[in-house]
Amino acid sequence: MKILLFALLLLGTTAAHAQNTGKYCEVRVYRPGFDKYTASVNYGDKGDNSNNFIKDKDGEKIKFPTRISAVNYMTAQGWVLASSDYNPHTNETHFYMKKE
Repeated sequence: MKILLFALLLLGTTAAHAQNTGKYCEVRVYRPGFDKYTASVNYGDKGDNSNNFIKDKDGEKIKFPTRISAVNYMTAQGWVLASSDYNPHTNETHFYMKKE
């Protein structure tokens, strides 16, 4: 009985660990002044990613009409929304995204 319990516990731990594979990023979306929304991406591979803005093919910052349009842009790049939070003091939304 103890062997069966140990095997089930080991299997459950392995399955839980397997679910945490993939790559994650944080997308910070904010609105400077009354302009459209700007987004920067933190892939976790560098120190400060606050100036890692989402840019178009010409290297210009993409201005998004809404916060969700930045999320839609990232999902078109293959990312999936995992979670989000909003800070009312800074008026920033952080979207946490995952790519398998």
